[in-house]
Amino acid sequence: MTIPVLMPIGTRRGQAETWIQRLPERFPALDIRTIGKHAIDNIATGAKESDAAVFVIDTPYADIEEFRRDAESILTQGAEIFLEYFPAEPLIVLIQNDQRTGHILGAEELREDLRKLQELGQYEQALDQAEAKREQNRVAATV
Repeated sequence: MTIPVLMPIGTRRGQAETWIQRLPERFPALDIRTIGKHAIDNIATGAKESDAAVFVIDTPYADIEEFRRDAESILTQGAEIFLEYFPAEPLIVLIQNDQRTGHILGAEELREDLRKLQELGQYEQALDQAEAKREQNRVAATV
């Protein structure tokens, strides 16, 4: 059984967060389960509860190292990862969106997200490397 996992790439308080929040209402027929980054080690457990579940990480990734580490963890659980990329938005827009929330991150946090955000190709390359590593480990385990 393959477990589909959507990993959004972008900044907090930007289009990526809006996409994550609206995904279940856009596709009500799908069993979409939002999962926190802190709980990605439990994706396989959640998938056992429903064969039709689609998991989406609740916070977008900007930091490529965090993305790579989490992708490797998700892949070891037998999941298939799909990326959804959201390009950088102006800092002022992110700050305005931040001020409308109940939990303000602040300009420095948002600026740091923008600084860390890479081009889509960087995340695709990191995912390719994680998939190759998973395959090497799988082959080594069967030998």
